[in-house]
Amino acid sequence: MARALDATPRCTPDLEIRSAGSEHLVQNSATGHVHILNSLAGLVLRHCDGKTPLAQIVDDIVAATSVERARAERDILDVCADFRAKGLTD
Repeated sequence: MARALDATPRCTPDLEIRSAGSEHLVQNSATGHVHILNSLAGLVLRHCDGKTPLAQIVDDIVAATSVERARAERDILDVCADFRAKGLTD
């Protein structure tokens, strides 16, 4: 898992992200797809700048929430795999 936490995911260039209450609406202008993310997933996606390693994103999430580190690591790795599968990150 340590190797995966070194990854530096980057949002694809055609995304528009808007907050709507506790949810985030993500539109991919290249595909026309719209995704609704919960607050944690939206926060993770906003950190996907191609420079920030997942380990730092985990640290930031743990510092900002009451989520335990082990759970944050699992959840963030899962959500990032989902982002990649949906074409939201490279």
